[in-house]
Amino acid sequence: MNYQLGHVVAERELVRHTTDGREVTVQLRVGEPLRIYDVDKNVQDWFCPLQIMGMGDGKVRAAFGVDSLQALLHALILAGSLLQSWSQQISEKLTWLELSELGLPPAGILQGLSQSESK
Repeated sequence: MNYQLGHVVAERELVRHTTDGREVTVQLRVGEPLRIYDVDKNVQDWFCPLQIMGMGDGKVRAAFGVDSLQALLHALILAGSLLQSWSQQISEKLTWLELSELGLPPAGILQGLSQSESK
């Protein structure tokens, strides 16, 4: 499915340190979470579009949730996972504010949340 970014609600600029020594700006843009309806199932869910420019394919992707906050959280987790995967594939380092920590929630956070709920 082709998603549109729509109204951008959050942005982050990262720096990609290329193997030939250049610094390239990578921009993460997150769109406003939107409600979607499945009329056949009478279900209402949410999706949150995101786009990464300067690394990867620049395609708009979407993360889903049962409400707008969960969709937004999933979008940030997806963005972090994509950035980490792409940088490892091309052996390039990414930084934010000159730090290797990009300030995005780790993919394992969802597993950690479900484990803490079962205690």
